[in-house]
Amino acid sequence: MSGPVNGTFRSLNGFNYRVWACGAIVSNVGTWMQRTAQDWIVLTQLTHNNATAVGVVIALQFGPQVLFCR
Repeated sequence: MSGPVNGTFRSLNGFNYRVWACGAIVSNVGTWMQRTAQDWIVLTQLTHNNATAVGVVIALQFGPQVLFCR
């Protein structure tokens, strides 16, 4: 195979895949930032450093995935 990209990242040769991959990276970073900010607000502003409340929030974030994925 010839071209600027080979080996592990050869899928990046496709334009549509590059667009999708860039969008997925931006989306994932945004999701991580949102979850981190939400946990930080619960910890510092809403409960005054109650770790149990943060644990409940984290459990609720992943609840639908646990319930609906088999």
